[in-house]
Amino acid sequence: MRLRLGIDNGKSGALVLIDENEQVVDFLPMPQIKGKKGTEYDTARIKAFFNEWATYIERVTLERTFCMPTIPRNTAMSLGWCLGYFEGLCSAFDLSYVVVDPKTWQKKMLPTFGTGESKIASIQRAQQLQPKFDWTLGKKNPHDGLTDAYHLARYHE
Repeated sequence: MRLRLGIDNGKSGALVLIDENEQVVDFLPMPQIKGKKGTEYDTARIKAFFNEWATYIERVTLERTFCMPTIPRNTAMSLGWCLGYFEGLCSAFDLSYVVVDPKTWQKKMLPTFGTGESKIASIQRAQQLQPKFDWTLGKKNPHDGLTDAYHLARYHE
């Protein structure tokens, strides 16, 4: 079994594992726990996910993090920490990974969306490709971190 893992980093992100036919094999909305300074990443759950699947993963695709003046400092720090954490995990598990800019993977995987429509396009395309998968995770709206991670797993250079 050869699997690909896409990771949309950040607290509203997710991990999605797909097979050669781009079918979702497993997924994990970004796990979080209550910490001393608010919500923190649940690194134990993330590590357990990697422990379970690492031997089958042929490639991991991570989304590059950018700091922009409009992003609050604590959010930028959290996103940067998250990307570094996943790069470290990939290295520790000896997994091949690539870090890709959001615009790069979106242009390739969601070619028909317009400016500011990437989240909507991500959801719609995921629903087209995997109509039986519950992208809402039982909630009212689709989880765009999950759909982005799915497209990141599908992405190849």
